[in-house]
Amino acid sequence: MKNSLKICFLFFTLFLFSCEKISLEKDVIETLTIDSDSHSFINKDGYPYYDNNLTSQQDKHVYKLEMNKDVEYRISASQPNAKVHQIILNLVNKSKDTLAISSDESPSKSFIVIKSPETATYYLIVSLRKMINPKFDYRLNFEELVEDEVSLSGLNWLCDGTWNINNSGEAVLTNYDSRIYRHLKLNSPVSENPDVSFIIKSNSTSSPNVGIIAGGSGGLIQFGEYTSEFPGKGQAFLAFIDDMNYTLINLNTTSMSLDWGYLSGIFDYYSGIELELKYDTNSNQYRIYLNNTYVTSLHSIIQLKDFYICIQENGEGTTLIKDLVITN
Repeated sequence: MKNSLKICFLFFTLFLFSCEKISLEKDVIETLTIDSDSHSFINKDGYPYYDNNLTSQQDKHVYKLEMNKDVEYRISASQPNAKVHQIILNLVNKSKDTLAISSDESPSKSFIVIKSPETATYYLIVSLRKMINPKFDYRLNFEELVEDEVSLSGLNWLCDGTWNINNSGEAVLTNYDSRIYRHLKLNSPVSENPDVSFIIKSNSTSSPNVGIIAGGSGGLIQFGEYTSEFPGKGQAFLAFIDDMNYTLINLNTTSMSLDWGYLSGIFDYYSGIELELKYDTNSNQYRIYLNNTYVTSLHSIIQLKDFYICIQENGEGTTLIKDLVITN
């Protein structure tokens, strides 16, 4: 009798376990796989995101993700009509064990960064926070954290995201409103203290935030709003043109400090905004200019090593880097 009860209990447990897996599988909206050329999921229209909307707090969208062992992935969701994200991402395995839940540290997007523990199928559950107006459109991105090589102004660069070099020799980033900072990282040797200048133009529906990072090293930062977007060490300058302010960020692996200031002048992305770094031999500092107006200095950087140009994907359209010059 006892053995019969044990067998019945075992079959009942297996039945519940199989039902859980079946319930996940039957709720799958889309299977997201990585395109080998772009290193990201590409939808049927050729865009690197999946569009959907949540209409109630009871809604839960389920996606199937195919992931390879030891590959690092970023899963992110942005809300085109919201300044503060309201999406929760929950990555689970077939047994519904949670591997990761989206970070709360970025106001502009929900994201998970994870190195896959094995080659397997995982499930992403997308839901809404508790709020007054429970209806939001969202865009879901699924990508590998890898860099491609490009040549710009006769120099080699490493880049992530949808960069390409056009026939005019300009670096063009296609914006899909992911709110992720995309970069061009200098990968050619230059003299210790060159001056740098380039022009940023954009026709995006929302103004991109732009900036540079110098002295970037130590792998990708693993906390905060810029997780897996900025290097762990270095100094970053970011200009927020719509808000007419800027920030200078000191990155130090496990901590960061931010100094804020205001921008002055008239800036027009359609006409182009020039960003310059000029090395000042008197102070041994790099001075930053926007449209020939001094903004601030990189206080701890005396050599232009591990140099990044950063653009945040805001809105839809393109942002380009043109007339890039690095001179002694």
